[in-house]
Amino acid sequence: MGLPIFIVTLEDALCRRQSLIDSLARWDLPFELWWAVDGRKGLTPDHESLIDRDAARKRMRREMGNAEFACALSHHMIYRAICESCPDGAIILEDDAIPDPRFATIADRAIAGGMDMLLLDHKNADVSRVEQVALAEDVDAFRLLFSPHLTTGYALSANAARTLVEQSLPLSYTADWPIDISRMNSWAVHPRLVNHPDPDEDPAQSTISADRIGRRPRSFGEKLARWINPERRRRLKIRERIS
Repeated sequence: MGLPIFIVTLEDALCRRQSLIDSLARWDLPFELWWAVDGRKGLTPDHESLIDRDAARKRMRREMGNAEFACALSHHMIYRAICESCPDGAIILEDDAIPDPRFATIADRAIAGGMDMLLLDHKNADVSRVEQVALAEDVDAFRLLFSPHLTTGYALSANAARTLVEQSLPLSYTADWPIDISRMNSWAVHPRLVNHPDPDEDPAQSTISADRIGRRPRSFGEKLARWINPERRRRLKIRERIS
């Protein structure tokens, strides 16, 4: 039996998730709809207790909007559920995910071989040139060196979910990613098996995009600290970027 599949979606986003549901049904892949936290009208006191707006301002170098916090909270709640009821891990898909047909061929073994995470969609993924695993014909996974962007589609183990729950509270960053996932045994698939709409062409993306405020530039001290970090410099020597 394959890994459980969760679709993160707002309850009223019927049209937005229908294409994904149709694809999974066509491939006989069962799934569960996971109702996302709705930040369009603000956050509840319970949700506010799980976030830190001041810390987010420092980490992001800008204000984080309610929609961004809501997205991060939604993924966090799924991690909790995986810890409690998915001992083999799970696959998480956002409702605008566009899975490739090859997704169905690896859905039952997306985190085999001791992987903590496998990113099925990613942006600006810096991976190791020397750590590569074949997942299927013409589908490989590469070990992540740094945390990339996007949470459109990914698989994670129960151990990874537990780490994300324990180390990310209070939430002070976007869903991608509250901690450095490259510190776990995290991999990125190539070619990507999940795609995403162009945010400029998808009006539904504006819920989060419109909530973002410009980020201040890094200070000289912040830039210097990044570049003199020995572990970062070591990883840069074996880095390769995939898309």
